[in-house]
Amino acid sequence: MKDFNPQLNKIYTLKEIQESYGLLRSFAFWNKKKEVSAFTLNPDMNPSIKDYNNAETLKILVAKGPLRESNLKRVLLNRLYPVFIKQGTNQWKYIGAYNYCGFTTNRLEIAPSLKGLETRLDEIVCVITLEKEAVAIKKAA
Repeated sequence: MKDFNPQLNKIYTLKEIQESYGLLRSFAFWNKKKEVSAFTLNPDMNPSIKDYNNAETLKILVAKGPLRESNLKRVLLNRLYPVFIKQGTNQWKYIGAYNYCGFTTNRLEIAPSLKGLETRLDEIVCVITLEKEAVAIKKAA
């Protein structure tokens, strides 16, 4: 993989991102160790990121697919992840580094995240929470 230092608010193609972060699967890139290495999010699928410019926290809906509840703790580490938001066809804007804060599989906590979507609760595996780097640093201090 190529050394890559994305610039805030710059648009990248999926190929540029993939050359640095590995294989794209669903909402994230995966490295050779089979760990999540970066997030690629579509605002149409994740209502909490529609206003990402002002969002200190991102809630990512994870649909049934390659990521299972049983391996979430193994593939998501407590570290900063680069986050790219879809802007158009093959246009992904880098919005910064976000800290992984955890996930929930609790249906009562997931349900509010589905507001305004046609997605059914039984189609969602979990909701992952990411926090903007500056917010995570303030909390740690």
